[in-house]
Amino acid sequence: MSRVVLLSYTPDVERACAAAMRSCYSIHPAFDVYTNTPESGKALADEKTFDDERVGHFIRKSLELGHEDILEHGSLTFALYGFGDSTLDELQSFRFAHLLRANRKLGKTLKENGWYTKEMSGRAVLSANPRAYRALLKDISDADSREMQQLRIAMSDLLALAAPNIFSQQANQTYERFEELRKGYARASEGRLFELANGNLADGFSAAVVKRHSAPANAQTMQEINQPAVVLFSYTPEMERTMAAVTLFLYSDSEAERFLTQLDSLSAKEAQDIVQKILLDGNYHAPFNHAALTYDIEGFSRAFTHQLVRHRHAVYSQQSQRYVKRTRGGSYIRPPDIRPDARVKINAKGIELDVTFDDVMDMATQAEIAFLEQHKAKAEDARFLRPGGATTNIVMTATPEEYLSVFDFRTTSDVQWEFQSFSYAALALAKSIAPTIFKTLPVAAKESSVRERIEEIDKAVDSSNFWNARRGDVVEMPLDGVKLKHQVHAYIKY
Repeated sequence: MSRVVLLSYTPDVERACAAAMRSCYSIHPAFDVYTNTPESGKALADEKTFDDERVGHFIRKSLELGHEDILEHGSLTFALYGFGDSTLDELQSFRFAHLLRANRKLGKTLKENGWYTKEMSGRAVLSANPRAYRALLKDISDADSREMQQLRIAMSDLLALAAPNIFSQQANQTYERFEELRKGYARASEGRLFELANGNLADGFSAAVVKRHSAPANAQTMQEINQPAVVLFSYTPEMERTMAAVTLFLYSDSEAERFLTQLDSLSAKEAQDIVQKILLDGNYHAPFNHAALTYDIEGFSRAFTHQLVRHRHAVYSQQSQRYVKRTRGGSYIRPPDIRPDARVKINAKGIELDVTFDDVMDMATQAEIAFLEQHKAKAEDARFLRPGGATTNIVMTATPEEYLSVFDFRTTSDVQWEFQSFSYAALALAKSIAPTIFKTLPVAAKESSVRERIEEIDKAVDSSNFWNARRGDVVEMPLDGVKLKHQVHAYIKY
């Protein structure tokens, strides 16, 4: 019996992707767009309400334009049962996805730590973003094996339930049958298993999905986001339980979905023990690639984002310099060590000017606007005058494994102050949802300043009252005690 289960996915994946796309061409950051719902009572300048119809519009537009990079802001994870080695080998060769198969060494380690294990052939866990799944489904042709074709049918239908605007055209259902499935899925309870009963799958194949639902941001907890800010607004739910479920699924005869739908089958303490003892202490981080976190990074400098995008195992959507015009008095970052009243002398055609940092920024902005208005220069040319200190907004999505690498590399005392501030703010938010995964960093054992700041972050997480929040609440993480050189604000949507 072969079985495909959509085990976990970013529940608001389409809204997150659409908000990331819109933020590239808007003065507003992605989280402001994301939360601009009828329920929020917000009114963003030059923005329509970001309702479901608007979300669908941007998803369809991205597909029409071939702008599919925005579809990388999310993650969907499948548990595969009873598939042959040739099928799993073929999936493993697809380099834009993470496939995890049984590992004898880890199975032995699990057994030594008190969890029943036995090697289960034909089992695997597959994770990727929506764009990668679209490419994978296109790659599976009628010339492939019967097993691969049945896998395509099951995956495409399940993906269409989780993200209908992205995958409905690839689903193997008639419109009427798919609408019937969608209605049944909508009625399913949160955290319950929804079986995909349809006639498209051959005998010996079945499919199901663990239902997830994302609540809109709670209007009563919405507040003005003070910039610069780091906002964790989309992420894999029950992240540590999912990591533990993935691990146990591969090395026991248990069903992965049972650990997510029957909470008494795996306690929170057991899930934390597996993450700590097996994955962290055992230095086996592969399951950490089967989840994702999406941050909206608001009001940081372009000098910072040039450093950020060097971390290549992440996905980025950045505000466009070409389509978003700069206005005089527009935002920029002044380095903390340059005082507002500090003056320097510069020479402009024989005229000596005594200017501050702010004066220079203003002159650069005036020049950019003047070339646009007086010389009718193209925006793509006039933007060459924009300073590296000008602020921008950028959306970043990566796996826990990648963020652990970023934080470990970018929190030390020699790291540029803006990047260091981002890293500590993002780490504090990640700790809120995955405290064991992000408990500490390897570099903390070597550098006392990192260790001390992590201790302050732990206090901030405890005082944030995050775990008492309601679904959809937006919570600010207090970072005053972390003593960052460049103060940033940190927020998380529950």
